[in-house]
Amino acid sequence: MQLKDKVAIVTGASKGIGKAIALLLASQGAKIVVNFATEKMLAEEVVKKIGHNQALAFAAHVEKPDEVASMIRETLKHWGRIDILINNAGIINDKFLMVMTDDEWQKVIDVNLTGVFNCCRAVAKQMVAQKSGKIVNISSTAAVRGLPRPLPKRCRTIIYILTQLPRGLLSQTASPSYAKISSAIICA
Repeated sequence: MQLKDKVAIVTGASKGIGKAIALLLASQGAKIVVNFATEKMLAEEVVKKIGHNQALAFAAHVEKPDEVASMIRETLKHWGRIDILINNAGIINDKFLMVMTDDEWQKVIDVNLTGVFNCCRAVAKQMVAQKSGKIVNISSTAAVRGLPRPLPKRCRTIIYILTQLPRGLLSQTASPSYAKISSAIICA
């Protein structure tokens, strides 16, 4: 098992791509924090499928730094380390610009962009202390295609760009020369 004893936090892991990633990492031996915002029953099903000794479900809205900090504390309390962060949580609002409210716009930005920042920042200290870690930011193919898309989806483009920069702005605090921490982007 390639990931035996590694600890991974997967945001938005109660369904879809996040669930698939959590199951795959667990099949390789990783211990998994199945993050969810509202889908507790679905998250608990993922934990059950993985096994209670290898996974735990944790409710945290990634756009709320205090909830993310609680998730990190609980992960460290439970397993003592964080080796992998998969930033997968995201929401879609396909409204046209002229009918989208300020609150709808802000919610998408808060979850899809600020949530990634909050999670990267929260794991950075631990990964630096461990002198290792992996951060993977899930984006959208819309981030690299010139197709007309509603503006909220474009924040995934920002994540893509920031991750691709040298030492990625989303992980630069976790990448000093004394720590082996890498970041990557996956467009799904």
